[in-house]
Amino acid sequence: ENSGSAVANFSIPCEDTWYLWARAYVPMAYNPPNTFSFALDWGGFTTWDLGPPTGNQWDWVQAAGTSDWSEVIPAGDHGLTVNGGASSGGGTSDHPYLGTVVITNDPAYNP
Repeated sequence: ENSGSAVANFSIPCEDTWYLWARAYVPMAYNPPNTFSFALDWGGFTTWDLGPPTGNQWDWVQAAGTSDWSEVIPAGDHGLTVNGGASSGGGTSDHPYLGTVVITNDPAYNP
């Protein structure tokens, strides 16, 4: 079961390779896979693996599946859809959370 979804519209100033980061919170009681899924306006959904719980704190996490995610995105207006993380059955308190989302064309960026 997913805890919902969110859509964010954004504008890209130039075609380039872009990287996605977000502040994530994975409750210690949550059982893996600790994932969300996300899609840009023209593509299918990609699994965003948040990794293991980090001690009940918010941490910056780069969008990743089996490797860090990046995409060549053309200039213009776009949309990002994020589907909520799956519950392990313990109610809403066991869902992973995403906060601020950042998209950057700097491959060395690390918030």
